[in-house]
Amino acid sequence: SVLMFKFGPSPAMLIHHADGTWASLSAVCTHLGCTVQYEPQADRIHCACHGGVYNAYTGANVSGPPPKPLRKFNVVVGENSVEVSRS
Repeated sequence: SVLMFKFGPSPAMLIHHADGTWASLSAVCTHLGCTVQYEPQADRIHCACHGGVYNAYTGANVSGPPPKPLRKFNVVVGENSVEVSRS
């Protein structure tokens, strides 16, 4: 599952993967700044503007025009909370 949220002035996402791991990444495409979306069925992050694809665990740019990975944030999972912070 994914939660889209504002992190400062920009959109970000918090992903809880089926294997129990968590990832938080910027939701701003590194190509031209479009907002990316998590596609759970393909377990990838996709930018519909120009077809960019990112790894949903690391934010690495996998295919398409994005020149660099999405920014990754720290995730700390507590007993009743999840905290996201900048690296």
